[in-house]
Amino acid sequence: MKTLLVNIRSVVSICLLMIVPQLEAQSQKQVLSGDSEGFVTNSGVKIWYKVEGTSTLNSIPLVIIHGGPGATARPFEKTIGPEIAKVRQVIYMDYRGSGRSDRPKDPNQYSFAILADDVEAIRKELGIEKWSVFGHSNGGATAITYALKYPNNVATIILCCPLLSPTDLEMNMIHKAALAPSDQFEQARAIYKSNQSNEERFGKLLELIDMKTRYKFQYYNPENSAVLDKIQADLEKEIGKGLMEEALIEGLISNGLLEFDAFKSANDLPMPVLLLLGRYDSEISLDNAMKFALTVPNGYVTLLNNSGHHPYLEETKASSQQINSFLLRHSANVTSRK
Repeated sequence: MKTLLVNIRSVVSICLLMIVPQLEAQSQKQVLSGDSEGFVTNSGVKIWYKVEGTSTLNSIPLVIIHGGPGATARPFEKTIGPEIAKVRQVIYMDYRGSGRSDRPKDPNQYSFAILADDVEAIRKELGIEKWSVFGHSNGGATAITYALKYPNNVATIILCCPLLSPTDLEMNMIHKAALAPSDQFEQARAIYKSNQSNEERFGKLLELIDMKTRYKFQYYNPENSAVLDKIQADLEKEIGKGLMEEALIEGLISNGLLEFDAFKSANDLPMPVLLLLGRYDSEISLDNAMKFALTVPNGYVTLLNNSGHHPYLEETKASSQQINSFLLRHSANVTSRK
């Protein structure tokens, strides 16, 4: 019997020696360091991510999905991200075709569903069970697509000035035409009133009105346009190339960007949803966003009075406070780690 007990103990000891390192490795993966960055590969495409902030079991991480198409996470790294990271982990990402991530040349490599899968690849890599998802502008459409595709992984959604439906595209074109410089107004109005497709009209308005002028429409204070441009330009210098692959826009448009309609699936989003809006946003329809908040089962609205399409930049402190308050209220009892 003594010999049998000794053999059993030996087997248990060997098993423990094999299991403990595995548990430690798993624990190290789940309890992330405060600041780290890297890449995760999804279908052969490397997606850049960065982790910042404090990790606890009861503090749900927040993943930030930027807009554009073709913007980057850098503006959020310089504005609301560090404020939110004081109380929870923030995960930044540059989605494929942008910034520090890989840039496929094939337009078929881009769609909201594919971008959502890139987000999911990061969640798996970091060993996060549930997180909150923040999406700005067309990143809001990606956030919604992600939540519909992976609902069990989403605690809450924050939609900052989001693309929700073709109504937003219509309002976007109205603003571009109505606010066009005086020497372009008649031509812009003719484009808007033409019988061409939304894609054709939108494209022609983008060609007619130069980017610098269009971007000034997006702000409560037009001078903030230069602030955002500087942030993005600094990243461009850092990585030594432009910030966007042209196939990104072509792919998103050909794969449904202009037809995206979140209202069709609004009832399939039972988690708390915050619409964070700038009162002077010219890129989307505020009425559409407020309607969406009332359409989803558990929606809320925060309207910031001194912002346009970029409240995270124009009202960084207020945006951070509203986001932190919402997350604390609606995800305090959710466990983030497996």
